Amino acid sequence: NSNILIAGAAGGGVWRTNNGGSTWQARMELEPTLTIGAVAIAPSNPQVMYAASGEDGGGWNPAWGGVGIYRSSDGGLHWVLTATVPSTRFSAIVVDPTDPDTVYAAGNSGLHKSLNGGATWITNPGLASLFDGQVTDVVIAHDNPDRLYIGVSSNGVFLSTSAGEQVGATPAFTRLDAVNQLPSGGAAGWIKLAIGRNGRNGS
Repeated sequence: NSNILIAGAAGGGVWRTNNGGSTWQARMELEPTLTIGAVAIAPSNPQVMYAASGEDGGGWNPAWGGVGIYRSSDGGLHWVLTATVPSTRFSAIVVDPTDPDTVYAAGNSGLHKSLNGGATWITNPGLASLFDGQVTDVVIAHDNPDRLYIGVSSNGVFLSTSAGEQVGATPAFTRLDAVNQLPSGGAAGWIKLAIGRNGRNGS
């Protein structure tokens, strides 16, 4: 339903519209913090929503820490805090297209993943998340949820074909600059991503 949208405000919590933006209703007013850095609706169950508190704006912008990641199972009427992650500021959330409990959050200290709606967060060996670093964005292929792309500040764009999880000794992520001539290191700066749906190779 393209008329239903949610918006996260830098200092005003989560808002929802059911009519394409003609009117908005506050959906978060009494939580410990109303500083929101990212929001997402689960594609397979629109009643499930996530909101990450703490806004990460890059090194040249003010950035305000939050208290963690909220989850709602009733369309944003009520919110509960999920388990704690190392990040305190966030730039993006994506939800698996077929599983409302599999969620990824791009934070200032890493890429965080939960398989149970935030009750617990999984890590890769030797790391505090799936990918430690200032992750500025994450996108997921709608037709292949194992394929993720992340942007890492002043580092580059990385691809995972294993849903972000390390398999054996093979690293979970590969940086794409060498093959695709994308910027890397300081030239990469603050990265934002988008992913298509109808290219020659799917998404």
